[in-house]
Amino acid sequence: QFIQEEVTGVFILLLETNNTEDFGTESSSNEERINNMTVKELYEKVENGDIISDIELQRAIVYDDEKQSLVIDSLDHDIPLPAFYMWDNKETGKLEVLDGKQRIEAIKKFKHNNLKYQGKIWKAFADDATNFQQRFDSKELTIIICVGSEEKKREIFKRINTLGVPLSKYEVLN
Repeated sequence: QFIQEEVTGVFILLLETNNTEDFGTESSSNEERINNMTVKELYEKVENGDIISDIELQRAIVYDDEKQSLVIDSLDHDIPLPAFYMWDNKETGKLEVLDGKQRIEAIKKFKHNNLKYQGKIWKAFADDATNFQQRFDSKELTIIICVGSEEKKREIFKRINTLGVPLSKYEVLN
């Protein structure tokens, strides 16, 4: 069942779950929120510490400049990125990134002028006739915010990162 709720002017879709597996939930609230956030909003929340992308579960940065540029290119060409999974840490009031760290780091690196896209750094797009920075910042991202116990957080992280099967090079070409 879905419930729509308005929070600070943004509509959030709440997904009520009837989870039959016990993950040691501390409260009876077992809801994941599906939200949209612009690139600019995501970047600002990461920069001001409201979103933490470097939690203990996460690995180091593994995307090279080429992969990071593909993230930027995907956003520029309206190629959807996978949803970002975040954990609502009730103790700190922060969102912790469960899936999406590599994409977030690519956006940060680009906006910090440390990654080139189309041969230019972020600030070089400031006077661009196509309003690149404004268009880029307004791109919508899907954010899934999960809640529950620490055990559930670890289980979600494990499943997100182990259930996928990489495509072979032949499957990618088809």
